[in-house]
Amino acid sequence: MTKRKKHKGRVPAIARKKHKGRVPAIALEKPTPEQLARGGYVEETIINAETNTRAIVMRNRESTILQRWINAGEFDEPSLRVIADCLRLWEMIPSPQVTSRYAERLSVSRSHDGLRAHQARADLAHMASMVPAQYWRVYEDVVRFNAPAGLAAAGIDTSRSASNSARLVVRFVASVIAMRLGY
Repeated sequence: MTKRKKHKGRVPAIARKKHKGRVPAIALEKPTPEQLARGGYVEETIINAETNTRAIVMRNRESTILQRWINAGEFDEPSLRVIADCLRLWEMIPSPQVTSRYAERLSVSRSHDGLRAHQARADLAHMASMVPAQYWRVYEDVVRFNAPAGLAAAGIDTSRSASNSARLVVRFVASVIAMRLGY
């Protein structure tokens, strides 16, 4: 058994070394040349707040079907505002969490997050009441949950492909809500 050498009040030179204003960057895997040739990637730098490390990443701007439709010019300005408002409202609503910590105290929030979440739910319910329920489900699946378009519109009985039906339903819902809210 080897004994460790203890440092008496001294810190090793390696631990004392500090970065002078520079944060080390972490290189991650980049897209293949075929993916880069197809386009849609942009280089970004993200910073981890806990460790203060930088990472240079290639972000796919067309990562969702909704983003592809927006980049293709499928939506007019009022419809884009409705989609942005819905995404903002969905972000205000906290996701439900199941916990089993019975003996612990619950933390009390002094902010108005509960009121904001309640108002966001009310606004979304008002928007959902403007269109048929099955259309709202397709809209929410595609816009909020990034569901594949063909899967989201599988329940709608049309003569078109399910993917094309989902695109039309999302455009229809966004347009109707924009018209009724006066965007």
